[in-house]
Amino acid sequence: MITLKKSTISIIFGVCSLLLAAPVVASNYKGEELPPILSGFYLGGFGGYGSINDFQVRQNGIAMFSPTLFDEGIGSLSEPLAIDAVGNVGSNSIGFGGIHFGYEWLVPTWGITPGIELEGIYFSKTFEADLDNSSIVLTEHDFDDSFPTKTGVVLVNGIFQLNCFRLGMVHPYIGIGLGAAILSITGADAPQVNPPEPGVNHFNSDEDSLDWTFAAQAKAGLRFALSQNWQLFAEYRFLYLGNTEFTFGSTVYPTHVPTTSWKVDFDNMYVNSGVLGIEYKV
Repeated sequence: MITLKKSTISIIFGVCSLLLAAPVVASNYKGEELPPILSGFYLGGFGGYGSINDFQVRQNGIAMFSPTLFDEGIGSLSEPLAIDAVGNVGSNSIGFGGIHFGYEWLVPTWGITPGIELEGIYFSKTFEADLDNSSIVLTEHDFDDSFPTKTGVVLVNGIFQLNCFRLGMVHPYIGIGLGAAILSITGADAPQVNPPEPGVNHFNSDEDSLDWTFAAQAKAGLRFALSQNWQLFAEYRFLYLGNTEFTFGSTVYPTHVPTTSWKVDFDNMYVNSGVLGIEYKV
């Protein structure tokens, strides 16, 4: 059994007390001592690269076949045909950029520094999906859709930075954010490939649409103090975007059966990414 003398315990206690009471001094890459990092307002800019999950796309509409059209030879069916085509976009890589404005409270010698950020993120991507509408009426009714999409996300993040004694210029942190995203699609294209209809975009009367959705984020990273005012950061992010619904125009061609407007649903999106950025303390 190991026993400690009272004098030994007193020495250990004294050393621990000095460590906890000692101020955290940052140093730059040259080993030069830097002034204590200021607390308060800061501005940041960043860029990142990641991947979006293989989410589902669903396209709904009705082709308005009728006995009159059938008699005139415009269509091959004599009653309206409901279309419910489903497919997936496959995994997609994306690059993105953003800015944030934040405030962190007074930093203790050691412990957790809380902060809050208002953050904006932007990325664009053309999502492509092969959609199938197999049914009893038609064994093949496939579309090869493309959706050029611009996405803007606004989040309010809570940040918790660890100021552990003797970590010097390196500061680990985590963050959780809630907000909203807007997805804007311009120039959507929905050609039918089976049976083929060359030159027909089924959204041709209105190829643009947009929708809002809920957004949430979790991130974890490291900040590296360069000076009293400047710091770099590197982090991993997980971004969630809720499902969205878009409305496109009906199909309007002299040689094509008329349709209703088209509804297109995007399932939930999950973005995993790495980020590099820089911040300036005001």
